[in-house]
Amino acid sequence: PRPLNRVSTGKKITDNSVTLSDGISAYPTGISYMTISGTHATTHGFPEGFAGTLETHNVNVGGYVWQYYHVVNSINTYKRVFKSDNTWSSFTKVNV
Repeated sequence: PRPLNRVSTGKKITDNSVTLSDGISAYPTGISYMTISGTHATTHGFPEGFAGTLETHNVNVGGYVWQYYHVVNSINTYKRVFKSDNTWSSFTKVNV
């Protein structure tokens, strides 16, 4: 899944404003995105420790909340889901 169409209609939120442990309340309902710098990615454990775009789908209906992390200058994309115990799963590579 590539973010281009979804991100263009999503809500831009402040770059580097979250860490991987922030819950769903840190994200607006709907689709949102932010840029993650290389420094922030390394400091907070984002996949590969490289800059990228964090795309969040906070549908908030029946627990459907997930994120994609698109690594800059790469085809690598990672996905994680928000679980029923109010924690995030680990990121898993989901290149298509």
